[in-house]
Amino acid sequence: MTNKVITISRQFGSGGRTIGKAVAEKLGIPYYDKELVDAVAKESGFSHEFIEEIGEYASVTSSFLFNIAVSSHPMGLIDTMSVSDKLYVCQTNVIRDLANKGPCVIVGRCADFILKDRPDCLHVFIHADNAHRAARIRERYGETKQPMEKRLQEKDSKRKVYYKHYTNCNWGDAENYDLFKHFLLRFSIVAGFISIRHIFIRQSANERSVKEMSNAFVKLAYNDVMTGTLNKKALETYCAFVAEKLTPERVSVIIYDVDDFKSYNDHYSHMKGDEALKRVAGSVVRVLERSDRYLFRFGGEEFVVVLPDAAEDEACRIAGELLEAVRATAIPRNDLPDKSVVTASFGVACGSSKELSDLSVITKADQQLYICKNGGKDCVATDDVIYRSGQAASSSAGTSPRAGVAPMI
Repeated sequence: MTNKVITISRQFGSGGRTIGKAVAEKLGIPYYDKELVDAVAKESGFSHEFIEEIGEYASVTSSFLFNIAVSSHPMGLIDTMSVSDKLYVCQTNVIRDLANKGPCVIVGRCADFILKDRPDCLHVFIHADNAHRAARIRERYGETKQPMEKRLQEKDSKRKVYYKHYTNCNWGDAENYDLFKHFLLRFSIVAGFISIRHIFIRQSANERSVKEMSNAFVKLAYNDVMTGTLNKKALETYCAFVAEKLTPERVSVIIYDVDDFKSYNDHYSHMKGDEALKRVAGSVVRVLERSDRYLFRFGGEEFVVVLPDAAEDEACRIAGELLEAVRATAIPRNDLPDKSVVTASFGVACGSSKELSDLSVITKADQQLYICKNGGKDCVATDDVIYRSGQAASSSAGTSPRAGVAPMI
């Protein structure tokens, strides 16, 4: 299973540590800065003071380690290394171990490069203008004999040299972080996790506050950028919250899928397909907003609505409204002989809080969606009963629909 890991690189005095800690608190995941130093000290045998002093500012004199630290060389070679090289190897091992343990925020120490091949990392660089940085340093550490501008320049220069030596990349280069590559375009959902690789964020005295920055990270973690809906991670979090905190006696789930979406993509292009998904999601969200409910992208063209304390008949009624809203979007299609507009199919299921907690009620709704697909699509299915707009309900088993379920509009 993959883990979400955020690495934060930062200019001296830019507030990267503060932002990293705020993000970790918001997401409820471990934050490694001083804690990383503790782990490296234990691994390496070096003192905390020594690691703090040279862990990101070591005076490097050879390029030997670059070929060692990111490879699988036996640790027996460590005796041939310089002190700073030995420390980097230890830091590399510790950072990889922490990332393997679970979601976390890691500050500095080339963590972005060390974890560059992991598809589940968000790599961030924080920087600010000199005036803002100087003000922060004075506030935190007071005045020093060394001019502030020179101090900032010296610290950043040492970080650049250190980073270049051990990664062969340029520290603080926006090209290495690709702001739009993943922030707007390259979010992918793999087994319910967002794969976010690189983002470059600029902070200045007149720009967003630390709180706003941390909120932005939370939004990145829980929003599907392409459709503007919440994502599967948000769905899992919401289900856990409802099940554990609200503990409703029953909960209903609606899951919908855009009909024959592969054919639409093949005929019109994936770009047009993405636009259709966004328009359909927008029409569904507008209906749900009336009752303060949320839409979650489950993956691909599948979306989920969770209805705490809603009976199955109410869920069917809402699903009927959503079906009509999708039709009313009137997205034309001529790739299929029997369809003139984009439609969707809806599966509905009701379960307990426990079934919401383990997501099994979503599986039940998905099974109803499958029945809907096999029953002609563009309809709602619950308890193996299919409902169509303007038609009498029919059962896949040949029986009449159970009483109490509201008919489709």
